[in-house]
Amino acid sequence: MTDRYNHYFDISEQYAKKYDLKTNPNKPGWNDELDAFRHAYMQADLSNKYGSKAAKFLGDIHENIYDKLFTIQPHKEKNMDLWNNNIGRQVSNEVDKQTKILKNLTSPQIRQDITAENIYNKIKEGKLITNPNDSRVYTEPTLFDNIKSKLKGISTGQAAPIENTSQPFTREQIGAMTPDEFTKNEPQIMQQLQMGQIKSQAPDFSAVKNSGRIFTREDIGNMSTDEYKQNEPQIMQQLKSFGIPSSQELRNNSGVVYVKPYTRSDGTEVRGYYRAK
Repeated sequence: MTDRYNHYFDISEQYAKKYDLKTNPNKPGWNDELDAFRHAYMQADLSNKYGSKAAKFLGDIHENIYDKLFTIQPHKEKNMDLWNNNIGRQVSNEVDKQTKILKNLTSPQIRQDITAENIYNKIKEGKLITNPNDSRVYTEPTLFDNIKSKLKGISTGQAAPIENTSQPFTREQIGAMTPDEFTKNEPQIMQQLQMGQIKSQAPDFSAVKNSGRIFTREDIGNMSTDEYKQNEPQIMQQLKSFGIPSSQELRNNSGVVYVKPYTRSDGTEVRGYYRAK
């Protein structure tokens, strides 16, 4: 793990002391109870703020795009992270039910404490994976699993999907689905994803705010905690508007311009980025 999510690192360490979570003696917070707590808490908090679908999207970005689809993360560690991310989203739903009656009277701190306690209870019950050698396997595919296998030319090992003649969904349509609608359409969505049919509608980049900057999956994966906090409102606005494209998707798009990396007069290095024309 990196320091890109220091906000969640700090909160997790506070609760680690409170609950006396077991940590890796060689590298605390890595492949231990603190690691599991942090992933679950982060997803629970993001689910509370933006909904479970957006939280899963951001979690998948971290586990896949942060690794840039090229850096090889040990499979068992990735499985552990994805498993605990999923438990965190479940905890958010549980906390929603616990605080429903007192929703308007529940302070953020109270919700945070209830969330942390629920996650700690999951650890005690053995619901979270605290060691990558755990035999349990996270089976729900991430948005990028099939894309990754195509980019690398690796077979998924699954039988070829039956050709689907229905109109393919767009990413925007998928993002606007309710949980029930997504569950109903999931087989068709996954089939279309395998066939490379899931496309974005052409976004209107003229409506992009924040000086026209367009955030890519790679941009978000490379952000420091402070950078993410600073840009979070624009990122979420873009996510709701036309999604988070990859750099490859923008590379040949006539509606955008790539700004090359440069160094400011004060010595600050600015990474390259895309913006609307």
